[in-house]
Amino acid sequence: MDLPWWGDEAGYDREGSGAHHMGVLNFGHTLLWVTVALLAVIALLCVTGISSRDRRFIRSARVGFYVVFVLVLASSGALVWGFLAGYYNNEYIWGYSDKDLPFFFKFAGLWAGLDGSLLFWTLILTGVSALAALQHRWSGLHPSGRRMEPYVYLVLCAIIGFFVALAINQNAFHEMETMEVLHLARVYNIPMDHEGNLLNGKGLNPQLVNYWFVIHPPCLYLGMVIFAVPFAFGMAALISGELGSYWVRITRRWTMAAWLFLTCGIILGGLWAYRQLGWGGYWAWDPVENASFLPWCAATAFLHSIMIQERRDMLKRWNVFLLIFAFFLTIEATYMTRSGEISSVHSFGENVVIGTWFRIFKWGILGSGLFLLFFRFKELKGNHQLDSLLSREAAFFFNNLVLVVLAISIWTLSWLPNLSSAYFSETWTFEPQDFNLFMSPLLALLVFLTSIGPSLGWIKSSGRSLRKNFFLPGLLSLSLTGVAYWIIYLLRPETMGFSKVFSIKPLTDALNGKETEELFYSSSLYPTGFFLFFSFLILTTIGAEFVRNVRARSRLRGQGIGGASLSLVLRDNRRYGGYIVHIGIAVLVIGIVISSMYKIAEEKIAVGVGEYARIGNYLINPYEVNRPFSEISEAYSKVQAKTHRVEDFEDGLPYLRDQVSFRIFYDPLSRTKQAHAAEDSHGGAHGEEATHTLKTLPVTAREISRLRPERRFYPKQDQWINEVSIHRSLWQDVYIYYSNRDPDNKVYMTAYLNPFMGLLYIGTVIMLLGGIFAALPFSGNRVGLAE
Repeated sequence: MDLPWWGDEAGYDREGSGAHHMGVLNFGHTLLWVTVALLAVIALLCVTGISSRDRRFIRSARVGFYVVFVLVLASSGALVWGFLAGYYNNEYIWGYSDKDLPFFFKFAGLWAGLDGSLLFWTLILTGVSALAALQHRWSGLHPSGRRMEPYVYLVLCAIIGFFVALAINQNAFHEMETMEVLHLARVYNIPMDHEGNLLNGKGLNPQLVNYWFVIHPPCLYLGMVIFAVPFAFGMAALISGELGSYWVRITRRWTMAAWLFLTCGIILGGLWAYRQLGWGGYWAWDPVENASFLPWCAATAFLHSIMIQERRDMLKRWNVFLLIFAFFLTIEATYMTRSGEISSVHSFGENVVIGTWFRIFKWGILGSGLFLLFFRFKELKGNHQLDSLLSREAAFFFNNLVLVVLAISIWTLSWLPNLSSAYFSETWTFEPQDFNLFMSPLLALLVFLTSIGPSLGWIKSSGRSLRKNFFLPGLLSLSLTGVAYWIIYLLRPETMGFSKVFSIKPLTDALNGKETEELFYSSSLYPTGFFLFFSFLILTTIGAEFVRNVRARSRLRGQGIGGASLSLVLRDNRRYGGYIVHIGIAVLVIGIVISSMYKIAEEKIAVGVGEYARIGNYLINPYEVNRPFSEISEAYSKVQAKTHRVEDFEDGLPYLRDQVSFRIFYDPLSRTKQAHAAEDSHGGAHGEEATHTLKTLPVTAREISRLRPERRFYPKQDQWINEVSIHRSLWQDVYIYYSNRDPDNKVYMTAYLNPFMGLLYIGTVIMLLGGIFAALPFSGNRVGLAE
């Protein structure tokens, strides 16, 4: 039967509503133009206040930022209202919403596409700028704060003005022409009301209909956008010549806030990829993934380096450079994500205009920042120099260098395919393995410096202090590494052996240009043993120092262990909050190393319904399907031919569902049949034994879980989406990606065993809690982070 594309649907009688909806959206667009005018007024007030030295103009400019935020909030609210009201004649709303989309995803439509994401970015930027202005009600009492305030506002006006202009240019409020609306109604078989309003939209990308989409982008955007505030304070300090300690304290607090949100956003993005993309991993060195990591490196370097300036009045020029570099990288990351010039599964698509705008803006940011840095170069000279390489400031500085080199290296490899194509007429492609080859030494050096830095003394460490701080923690870390290898031997005996632990043959083959499936043996001392040892060293050195300090305070103050511990961490929460962050990093690194090096992957498994496929110590049994193969195939054909709708086959779902139910059994007596890909030709099962199936269940097996992965066909997007299913535990995830099935009742799937994935969640929580604790404004905090 042919379905009409013109007519009313129940609940969609919206006579007279089209003009009203269009009016609200046009009003939202008009508010952006008003914002531009107000930003010009704020800039004029600041210039007038500077020239006349009249604080009334500056206070008026401060109020202007509150109004700017309200205007952009109202503009964004108008677009969100369009999503909730279902005004699908708007091009942006049509492309990222439909009538069946749940409320939270309609709200999240604000950042689903390029146009709306720029408006959302502008909203966050005006919000944090308003908070910075509000902060000046108190910080303006400081003489340096008063002198810097108008320059902070001028820099923020320039940044906000750029993004408001972008939002106007991209125009998420655009209404489609009548002929375009009619064309979409015919092509997508969508009904219209009597006013010519579309009654449904194309819908959100099915891969974005996930709760991570509601959480991850706002966290990441907050982390990126907040960098504008410390950059503004840094530039204001350079312009005004107020180069004392005031701007250092302000920028450190704002950078810590940005770092917390960015850390959360990056890790949430990895966990979302793990859950959604179906390849069993969480980081693939995708250019857009890399883009978010770039400013994180610069911010982490700044937070360590600024401690040296606070403690020893050193590295002032370097810190200003890092501040400029961090904000430049946030703009670069935005450019990489939104210009479409870099191919990525996460990008918004190619946009030549926006790419040109961002190129001009990012180089303008870098150029103006470096000009001001060199203008104040002599005045930024520190009062002390590096006295010894065996000192905390030396370790922090080398930590800075590694982080900057890491950021530059990742940027270079991400852009190299484009650069090689432009300048050498050939495209050099880089796989995740290539990134691992170049990045693993830098990351290893970073973990090493993290493990030793906090335990070194300021100025210079004596031989006695080195022995006291590292001898016992080193022995304990070595013992813990041995215990870890012993546990690995019990769980993955095929990965152990003298020839594997002490060999780096795959790495040398890769460096010599030979083809290798993997760079390392799973249990080789580098990188596995190296990362494990120094991660344990982070934990043991921090633990040993904390025990020493608690015992000393307990003897000195006559307090109990509990009271001494509490008073110690509250008295210096910046220091111990930083240590908690380092503990979280150590736990995270251990989780990443083990889950990456000891993953077991079984690809293209074909198993009949009722049979059992073995992977490691687990048996996977597809035991039930939601409908016969012939039925799902017939439904798909009819929906494709547009003779039927999805609603004719599914109750309350906007997609056809092909689901297979699996039982997961654990068999403790079976041995692993396949190890990490590095053991392909050295005892592992990747190359020597195919996955075999069993007709009957071994008596030693016990059921631990039931999983229901599925395929979904979305007719509006004409796209099949595969939804994975995961059995999670602290020790190991069983991960199933269901591909398809055939008329003979054969189920095709990919299965992964990912060990110790729970450590990634635990490490993330510890890092964030430590960062929050370090940022709390407890009384009694001194300027220096560490003693």
